[in-house]
Amino acid sequence: MTGLLTRLFRASAWRVRKLAGDRRIDDFLVGLARRWRPVLRKPVFIGIAGSAGKTTAKDLLHGILSGTLHGVANPGTLNVPPEVAKTVLQVRPNHAYCIAELSEHLPGVMDANLALFQPGIAIVTVVKDDHLAAFESRDALAAEIAKLVHHLPATGTAVLNADDPQVLAMAAQCRAKVLTYGLAPTADLRAEEVSAAWPDRLQVTLVYRDQRVRVQTQLCGAHWLPSVLGAVGGGLAAGLTLAECIKGLEGVEPFEGR
Repeated sequence: MTGLLTRLFRASAWRVRKLAGDRRIDDFLVGLARRWRPVLRKPVFIGIAGSAGKTTAKDLLHGILSGTLHGVANPGTLNVPPEVAKTVLQVRPNHAYCIAELSEHLPGVMDANLALFQPGIAIVTVVKDDHLAAFESRDALAAEIAKLVHHLPATGTAVLNADDPQVLAMAAQCRAKVLTYGLAPTADLRAEEVSAAWPDRLQVTLVYRDQRVRVQTQLCGAHWLPSVLGAVGGGLAAGLTLAECIKGLEGVEPFEGR
């Protein structure tokens, strides 16, 4: 019966949009999600941002958390406020988590996403040239992404790429706990012995505190390393052990192109 109702809703949704208009429907969804979000006190909300790799980091983290917990993640790259609103509306009070990548494609769009999503954990992958055309400089783009980190409550956790200077600099104005990751010897979650020669899959030794574990992912290429480490860092921030993170990580495929 639930499946039938879902199909009926999807079949009629475009007709409703045609009659009411996209803007009106999107505003309604965002407003509804903003009212629903304060009810959701148990789930931890995890926001992911960055110029590249955030969709794969989101999918990897969802794979990690879903091994032991129940929650939701936004589908594909649907990361603008109306789509984030749809994800929030899928969350139930008994869920453990909600993950969403949050768009930074235009100045100010992160503010709208944060007002709606209110994350307790933030993950930032890298700052590169994606969406740079909409900003005056890479520093301006980094400042837009940094809003995710600076918006965190004192009880939250920022998971930051220690290998990207602009990402690591976001820790300076962060009132939350900071967990760094990367190849840097000072990173809290460190990658060593990275191997990614084609056609082999990306393999890496993860070092966290006194633990050292070898992992083989389903990803091709070392460029996925920030996504992998960010996802594992997100799992640690959410309370999982390194062993639990590894178990959920190894079977997840990347989202193509991100």
